[in-house]
Amino acid sequence: MTDFAMFTEDDNTRIAEHAKALIQAAPSGAHIRLPLYYFTQDIIVEALRSARGRGVKVQVVINGSEIGMPEYKALTEAFEPYPGGAKIKLDVRTCGQRVTDPGGGFPTQSGRYISDRGCVADRQRGEQYSRMHNKFMTIDKVQLVGGGVAQHVVYVASANLHEWTSYESAVTLRDAGLFDVYSKYFDDMYDLATSTGDNDYGKNHTPSGGKYQVFTFPRREADGQDFKSVSRDPVVTNLKAAKCSPDTTGDVINVANARFARETVADALIAAGRRGCTVRVITGDTRYEDEEENEVTYEAVKRLATSPHITGGVRVCGPENGIAWMHEKFTQISEGTSAGLYVGSHNFTYQALRQQDENILRLIGSPLYARYTDRFEKLHAYCPPVRVTPGSPSGSGVNAVEEVQ
Repeated sequence: MTDFAMFTEDDNTRIAEHAKALIQAAPSGAHIRLPLYYFTQDIIVEALRSARGRGVKVQVVINGSEIGMPEYKALTEAFEPYPGGAKIKLDVRTCGQRVTDPGGGFPTQSGRYISDRGCVADRQRGEQYSRMHNKFMTIDKVQLVGGGVAQHVVYVASANLHEWTSYESAVTLRDAGLFDVYSKYFDDMYDLATSTGDNDYGKNHTPSGGKYQVFTFPRREADGQDFKSVSRDPVVTNLKAAKCSPDTTGDVINVANARFARETVADALIAAGRRGCTVRVITGDTRYEDEEENEVTYEAVKRLATSPHITGGVRVCGPENGIAWMHEKFTQISEGTSAGLYVGSHNFTYQALRQQDENILRLIGSPLYARYTDRFEKLHAYCPPVRVTPGSPSGSGVNAVEEVQ
């Protein structure tokens, strides 16, 4: 089993099918750990039930916003693995309770809802609640099609397991150290979901072997620092460490992130461009609705779109221009001590840094880097540039309620 990347454009169910195949390949005695954020796929429920029925240990943590959804009920109710057999249940732990979302939130048949906390994160600011936003899975054993068993399998995605039409990706890797990091993170989410949580949980993890680095969240700002500060922000730290020289065209930073609201990250990218890096940005969302229901451009997007140090301006594919949503969350840094491919669940928002259960995975020297470069080039050429009118209103979006992402 080699490192694998999957990309979608017009059929997000391809990633769900891939996740289903991994679950189906788990033999008896294997252990599956799966966090679920926004979830609408019956095929995953069926695959998890089947796995449990054949003797696989299945553990799920799920965002409280899903309470009441048909798929949530199917995950949590008892079922017969075989006709006439005794009923069993999946080991599902819910993170928080479902509450009405004043800012929109998850569409259901009876309204729009969010969770009132994450599994680890339990920090509310105004109407902005914490949430469990991770999209990964670990399986300790996977039966291979050609025979044999792959161990320590880790799946990390930008995609929720739903049916949206969107630009998404997922990587599947096999590494014992990486497996241990993600499994421990899951176990902590599982345990902390029934406690008061840990709002300064996030750490940097470097498994042995030098191939990967994992950044977990939430991360509380240091004492005396503002919620919006760069304090304990690994994204800014790694952008500042990127090698940028005006004497070469090979120092490149590519960013494809679904939602871009952190001005600190925008400023770090502009500074990298000023140092000599070629910096390019694609997003899926440039505006939020303020308290008066006005459409306001994120200040971070405005700064990037008007900066001469961002090559090609900011490109956007999303509902605002009638194109499938660019829901990717990857960054590429070509040179320097922070070089690598960064993937995961983390949007560039203040909530993702301070209030949400998130992960960023850095792949160092991976052959998948070239696959993501190709992906970026196609999206950057296809998504049109953001048009920012001089003097148009902008804001940080720090109190904006993030919808499904």
